[in-house]
Amino acid sequence: MTSIENAVNNLQVLCRAGNVDKLQAECFTPQAMICGEGAPGIASGEATIREVLGYVLEATPNLSISITQAQEITPSVVSTWLQWSCPSDEGPIEFRSLAVWKKVDETWKIVSDMYGLGRF
Repeated sequence: MTSIENAVNNLQVLCRAGNVDKLQAECFTPQAMICGEGAPGIASGEATIREVLGYVLEATPNLSISITQAQEITPSVVSTWLQWSCPSDEGPIEFRSLAVWKKVDETWKIVSDMYGLGRF
């Protein structure tokens, strides 16, 4: 599972760098879907995913992301339960997500992400 750990680390590095285009290109497939607590629906399509990622980067500029659990589904598909945390003046902003990763040309990319507020 080391390679998925590297992919999550890269996700964290790119989130902290704040470059939404690079984050989307390196960590999400063009068919990615994102949805979660409070969202009006499932975000899909490259333009919509870019908007969601832009919002996340703006709202949580210093994210820490850790794997709570990872499970290989097939050699090219892995699911991860991720814990996300960002410091703020009001206390940490914390949320968790279930991300499904697919190996695309030897690079792990997120195809689906479901998030909720709080810690595991």
